[in-house]
Amino acid sequence: MDHQSEWLRSLLLTLKTSEGAQHLSYWHWELPVELVVLCLLPPGHEVVYNPQITTLLAGAREWSKLEYWIGTVWIPLPPEADGIIEEDLGHLILLLFWRLPGAFQKLEQWMERWSQRHDRGIPESFQRLRKQAQEAAQRDTL
Repeated sequence: MDHQSEWLRSLLLTLKTSEGAQHLSYWHWELPVELVVLCLLPPGHEVVYNPQITTLLAGAREWSKLEYWIGTVWIPLPPEADGIIEEDLGHLILLLFWRLPGAFQKLEQWMERWSQRHDRGIPESFQRLRKQAQEAAQRDTL
Protein backbone atom coordinates (compact mmCIF):
# COMPACT_ATOMS: atom_id res chain seq x y z
CA MET A 1 0.00 0.00 0.00
CA ASP A 2 1.45 3.41 -0.92
CA HIS A 3 1.79 6.32 1.52
CA GLN A 4 -1.29 8.15 0.22
CA SER A 5 -3.56 5.13 0.59
CA GLU A 6 -2.21 4.39 4.06
CA TRP A 7 -2.61 8.02 5.12
CA LEU A 8 -6.18 8.10 3.78
CA ARG A 9 -7.04 4.83 5.51
CA SER A 10 -5.68 6.18 8.82
CA LEU A 11 -7.56 9.46 8.42
CA LEU A 12 -10.86 7.70 7.69
CA LEU A 13 -10.42 5.32 10.61
CA THR A 14 -9.66 8.27 12.90
CA LEU A 15 -12.69 10.26 11.74
CA LYS A 16 -14.94 7.32 12.62
CA THR A 17 -13.93 7.52 16.29
CA SER A 18 -15.12 9.92 18.95
CA GLU A 19 -11.48 10.79 19.72
CA GLY A 20 -10.88 11.71 16.09
CA ALA A 21 -14.07 13.72 15.96
CA GLN A 22 -13.00 15.69 19.00
CA HIS A 23 -9.33 16.24 18.28
CA LEU A 24 -8.87 16.58 14.54
CA SER A 25 -9.35 20.10 13.23
CA TYR A 26 -12.20 20.65 10.79
CA TRP A 27 -9.94 20.97 7.73
CA HIS A 28 -9.02 17.27 8.11
CA TRP A 29 -12.66 16.53 7.33
CA GLU A 30 -12.66 18.17 3.89
CA LEU A 31 -10.60 15.50 2.10
CA PRO A 32 -13.01 12.60 2.73
CA VAL A 33 -15.96 14.65 1.42
CA GLU A 34 -14.07 15.53 -1.75
CA LEU A 35 -13.04 11.89 -2.24
CA VAL A 36 -16.66 10.79 -1.78
CA VAL A 37 -17.92 13.43 -4.23
CA LEU A 38 -15.28 12.48 -6.81
CA CYS A 39 -15.85 8.76 -6.21
CA LEU A 40 -12.17 8.24 -5.38
CA LEU A 41 -12.39 6.37 -2.09
CA PRO A 42 -10.51 3.10 -2.44
CA PRO A 43 -12.62 -0.05 -1.92
CA GLY A 44 -13.00 -0.88 1.74
CA HIS A 45 -12.46 2.75 2.84
CA GLU A 46 -16.09 3.82 2.87
CA VAL A 47 -17.20 5.91 5.81
CA VAL A 48 -20.04 4.27 7.70
CA TYR A 49 -22.57 6.39 9.54
CA ASN A 50 -21.98 6.46 13.28
CA PRO A 51 -24.73 8.29 15.20
CA GLN A 52 -22.38 8.80 18.16
CA ILE A 53 -20.11 10.98 16.00
CA THR A 54 -23.10 13.04 14.83
CA THR A 55 -24.33 13.51 18.40
CA LEU A 56 -20.84 14.31 19.68
CA LEU A 57 -20.22 16.98 17.03
CA ALA A 58 -23.63 18.57 17.51
CA GLY A 59 -23.28 18.53 21.29
CA ALA A 60 -19.86 20.16 21.08
CA ARG A 61 -21.21 22.72 18.59
CA GLU A 62 -18.58 21.66 16.07
CA TRP A 63 -20.71 22.91 13.17
CA SER A 64 -18.01 22.87 10.49
CA LYS A 65 -17.00 19.33 11.40
CA LEU A 66 -20.66 18.28 11.44
CA GLU A 67 -21.09 19.77 7.97
CA TYR A 68 -18.23 17.65 6.59
CA TRP A 69 -19.31 14.55 8.53
CA ILE A 70 -22.83 14.76 7.09
CA GLY A 71 -21.41 15.28 3.60
CA THR A 72 -19.10 12.30 3.98
CA VAL A 73 -21.80 9.87 5.10
CA TRP A 74 -24.97 11.23 3.47
CA ILE A 75 -23.76 11.73 -0.09
CA PRO A 76 -22.82 8.13 -0.87
CA LEU A 77 -25.58 6.56 1.20
CA PRO A 78 -28.62 8.70 2.03
CA PRO A 79 -30.32 7.99 5.37
CA GLU A 80 -33.33 6.38 3.74
CA ALA A 81 -31.13 3.86 1.92
CA ASP A 82 -29.30 2.68 5.04
CA GLY A 83 -32.14 2.63 7.53
CA ILE A 84 -30.69 5.54 9.50
CA ILE A 85 -33.34 7.24 11.57
CA GLU A 86 -33.93 10.13 9.22
CA GLU A 87 -35.93 12.17 11.73
CA ASP A 88 -33.03 12.33 14.19
CA LEU A 89 -30.49 13.10 11.52
CA GLY A 90 -32.89 15.58 9.93
CA HIS A 91 -33.25 17.50 13.20
CA LEU A 92 -29.48 17.81 13.51
CA ILE A 93 -29.12 18.88 9.90
CA LEU A 94 -31.76 21.59 10.33
CA LEU A 95 -29.90 22.73 13.43
CA LEU A 96 -26.68 22.79 11.39
CA PHE A 97 -28.34 24.88 8.66
CA TRP A 98 -29.56 27.31 11.32
CA ARG A 99 -26.15 27.59 13.01
CA LEU A 100 -24.07 27.57 9.84
CA PRO A 101 -26.24 28.99 7.03
CA GLY A 102 -23.61 28.38 4.32
CA ALA A 103 -23.64 24.64 5.07
CA PHE A 104 -26.83 24.17 3.11
CA GLN A 105 -25.33 25.55 -0.09
CA LYS A 106 -22.12 23.58 0.37
CA LEU A 107 -23.98 20.30 0.94
CA GLU A 108 -26.19 21.03 -2.05
CA GLN A 109 -23.14 21.64 -4.25
CA TRP A 110 -21.54 18.39 -3.08
CA MET A 111 -24.80 16.53 -3.72
CA GLU A 112 -25.10 17.98 -7.23
CA ARG A 113 -21.50 17.13 -8.13
CA TRP A 114 -21.89 13.60 -6.78
CA SER A 115 -25.23 13.02 -8.52
CA GLN A 116 -23.78 14.18 -11.85
CA ARG A 117 -20.86 11.76 -11.54
CA HIS A 118 -23.25 8.90 -10.75
CA ASP A 119 -26.01 10.00 -13.09
CA ARG A 120 -28.46 9.95 -10.17
CA GLY A 121 -30.78 12.47 -8.64
CA ILE A 122 -30.25 14.22 -5.35
CA PRO A 123 -31.63 12.01 -2.52
CA GLU A 124 -35.24 12.56 -1.48
CA SER A 125 -34.20 13.06 2.12
CA PHE A 126 -32.08 16.04 1.11
CA GLN A 127 -34.94 17.49 -0.95
CA ARG A 128 -37.28 17.25 2.06
CA LEU A 129 -34.77 18.85 4.42
CA ARG A 130 -34.05 21.61 1.90
CA LYS A 131 -37.75 22.49 1.89
CA GLN A 132 -37.95 22.37 5.69
CA ALA A 133 -34.85 24.58 6.01
CA GLN A 134 -36.26 27.12 3.55
CA GLU A 135 -39.58 27.22 5.41
CA ALA A 136 -37.81 27.64 8.75
CA ALA A 137 -35.65 30.45 7.34
CA GLN A 138 -38.76 32.24 6.06
CA ARG A 139 -40.44 31.96 9.47
CA ASP A 140 -37.32 33.37 11.15
CA THR A 141 -37.24 36.39 8.83
CA LEU A 142 -40.90 37.28 9.35
